[in-house]
Amino acid sequence: MMKRIIITLMVFVLCAGVVGCQSREVQEPVTLKVAGLDHNRFMERYGNTFTLENRNIALDVIPYELIPESGSTEDLMRFMTEYQPDIFILGTTNFRPAVETGLLLALDTFLDKSEFTAGSYPESLLQRLRNDSGQDQLFGLSPFYLSSALLYNKRLFDEYRVDYPTDGMSWKDVFALAGKFPSHDEAGNRIYGYYQPENRPIEEKLIRMIYYAGLGEDLSFIDPLNGEVTMHTSSWLHLWETFIHAYQDGIISDEQMEKLSDFPGITPQERVQAFLEGKAAMVVSETSIFELADKLKELEIQAVEAPGTYQTRMQAGDTFAITSLSKHPERAWEFIEFVNSEKAGLYHMIWGGLPIYSPQLERQWGLDLSAFHEKEASLYGIYSDNGLPDGFLRRYFEVGAGEVALILNEGKSIERALDDLQAVISSEY
Repeated sequence: MMKRIIITLMVFVLCAGVVGCQSREVQEPVTLKVAGLDHNRFMERYGNTFTLENRNIALDVIPYELIPESGSTEDLMRFMTEYQPDIFILGTTNFRPAVETGLLLALDTFLDKSEFTAGSYPESLLQRLRNDSGQDQLFGLSPFYLSSALLYNKRLFDEYRVDYPTDGMSWKDVFALAGKFPSHDEAGNRIYGYYQPENRPIEEKLIRMIYYAGLGEDLSFIDPLNGEVTMHTSSWLHLWETFIHAYQDGIISDEQMEKLSDFPGITPQERVQAFLEGKAAMVVSETSIFELADKLKELEIQAVEAPGTYQTRMQAGDTFAITSLSKHPERAWEFIEFVNSEKAGLYHMIWGGLPIYSPQLERQWGLDLSAFHEKEASLYGIYSDNGLPDGFLRRYFEVGAGEVALILNEGKSIERALDDLQAVISSEY
């Protein structure tokens, strides 16, 4: 079914493109150099549809294997100087270094002169792109994004007469709702008020859940004024208490994730299997769940914003930027403008993300998708460079998990655990 939708859409896009071509002014032919994706993937996703509508712009894709794997600024600059791409397609890890080294052009001036408007973009996606650049300017645009929302099974809420979740809930609010569901139904089958399986020990699971919840409140480990480690604050204490008590109350489960395939990683279905089976009332899910759209249609699903003040999982997909070495920046903008247009946008539904234009999907799925993009983006997302020293976060997880284990197994107080955690990390950083 997904393939039929995509084929139908592409026919519409190409037909619309023929009309658009006839009204454009004739321009001199140019060749734009593109870097960031391998040739076949780029042409399948973006290039073929663009060149059919824009006969006077050829696309030369620089072989992907020539892009330096090291990620170092020096290697990146050497690559850019040698191959001089007009358009660079970036990910989260190399976007900020490219901005900081002056390798990208700000897109604000192009936007000001264009009929294209950033007002059609999810504001939280624009915030993520600005935050990840480290500057209050746009250096890239992405036609799709990855994010998260709290999905809930309306049938279970109705059956057990529990109030529906709402936007703006805290984690404590979510766990309070989850606690109103029984652990088993009348037939003895397991039910989850809130479902989040992990293939790791419970102390490691909890310390990560606490950290990600902290990102959702824009909490920091380091005082920006004096550079001191600050882990025992009232805000961090509140999150530690919220998650540890939720586990002790049986709301957060320590059950292991069920493997459904030989795939070495974790598939979208494995993350939400109990939810798809109608056994879980709520789950925080990323946009990758829509790869299972057919299964979701069998349930009565609704979506609200993920808990917390800010959206932590907003992430740009393929981010298109114009390089400062481009010989044809205006024509490069034409390409970026096309890729981010509404008529091309729905094609990007198939890579675990959502397109920036989603009304047709909302009608098709009967689901309001605004919960995935309405909430303001956090300063640092879970995939962003958070500015911490090398090894800091890994050490926090190690020591923090040990402290959580002492709380759960030996009755250590949460306040004492935070004191000891802060002392250890402070001594090392």
